[in-house]
Amino acid sequence: MGTKKSLCFLLSLFVSIVWIWGFTTPALSETLKCKSEWKTVTREDDNLYGIHFYGVTASEGMATCENGDTATVKSFSLWYADATKEGVNQSYIVFTFKDSSKIIMKTSSTQIKDLKGEGNWIWEGTGEIVNASSRFIGIKGKTSFKGKQLPPDKRSVTEWTINY
Repeated sequence: MGTKKSLCFLLSLFVSIVWIWGFTTPALSETLKCKSEWKTVTREDDNLYGIHFYGVTASEGMATCENGDTATVKSFSLWYADATKEGVNQSYIVFTFKDSSKIIMKTSSTQIKDLKGEGNWIWEGTGEIVNASSRFIGIKGKTSFKGKQLPPDKRSVTEWTINY
């Protein structure tokens, strides 16, 4: 009888430790750092008084990540810009990797004229992962980015940090 009680006690202790350990184990997170280069493929815009511009833009390009991954990148954006100050941008960004895995992000950014003259516009923003597929299915996370639009061909270069 004493052996049975000892065995039940040890089993209960083991289950309790595993249960507590499961709740205290930190979730593993990963960071994906990528650099993208893209161009506008479709743009519809209008202006008010030649100063206030608003529109929608679709852009496509490629991203190269520090871990060796490459992806096609598509951006679907709604934006507003005051040519004398700054602009705001709301976008959905889709990274599609070579294995067809996708990360879809919803982002917001602010853009200003580049006073250094290195680009037409520079921007910074943040966002969240709203969906993913294949090897990324189920991930949640945040992104931050900064970039610029380069003259004369208006291609955009953006550096991404995706945490999930």
